[in-house]
Amino acid sequence: TWPRVFFESRVYSPLVDENTGELDVKGAYPDWDPARHYVVTVLTFLKKIFYVKDGFEAYGKPANVAAARAYASDAPAFLREVEACVK
Repeated sequence: TWPRVFFESRVYSPLVDENTGELDVKGAYPDWDPARHYVVTVLTFLKKIFYVKDGFEAYGKPANVAAARAYASDAPAFLREVEACVK
């Protein structure tokens, strides 16, 4: 069983479900193994999603398709949505 991470406030990211606020951990760890992976691993991934510069494609199907589309094709719109989350 994979760990589950939920944001209580809105996070606009291709890896965070817009409706539930759940971070898609399965995309980063398709074969989660509690003997090899630890909570600190998930926390490191959590931090990393806010610094992604080379795209989100490596994590599989996006949890938020609109955010993925904006990230790939309309950077100014993507940044406006991100900024709206932190104001």
